[in-house]
Amino acid sequence: MAVLLKFRNVSLYKNEPYGINRVSLEIERGRKYKLSVENEEQLNTLTGLLEGRFKKQSGLIERAEKLFVQSDRLLLGDKIYSQTVKEFLFLRNDFFHFGGRRRSKFGFVQTIKAKHLVDYPVYKLRDTDKIKFALLALAFQERGIILISRLHRLNLEPVLLQFLQRIINETYTTCCLITSPETTSQTPWLNIPDIIEIKLAEKSA
Repeated sequence: MAVLLKFRNVSLYKNEPYGINRVSLEIERGRKYKLSVENEEQLNTLTGLLEGRFKKQSGLIERAEKLFVQSDRLLLGDKIYSQTVKEFLFLRNDFFHFGGRRRSKFGFVQTIKAKHLVDYPVYKLRDTDKIKFALLALAFQERGIILISRLHRLNLEPVLLQFLQRIINETYTTCCLITSPETTSQTPWLNIPDIIEIKLAEKSA
């Protein structure tokens, strides 16, 4: 399979508890990954590098041309998106491919009771509405990399947790979960069949 993203001996803040040291990994198109780090601070550092928000101090990072990385951290954070939810999610194009067949976006919107959101500007969303928006954005993504570092650490209501699990299991898009020991102990459901686990603590030792 085609390699979308490659790290070779990448380091950032390597002498700090939140740093990473000489990390090497490859992310291939269409696969699912669990990237395990030692603590929450390292989780934030690795997320920033994968998003392209942080710059490495040493090593090599290669990205596929025009690689699109959609991060739940950005979707849930304070980045200002001026579009309405309908515009951001391209709801005018109702159909997309998910879980082995063609699906209706509006069907997914109704599944998590998010119909009331579609005409809101994204930047006005708060709390559970923001989580629903982030879940839909990840579900509808059909290219690049889905990067999940926040949603699986939240205390989601059952219907939203099931929706997140469904995204991870059924998306066609390359999916990367970033976890720490704290996360894994709270979310045993992250032991997903066919997921490729990369323990960065071992690799950077």
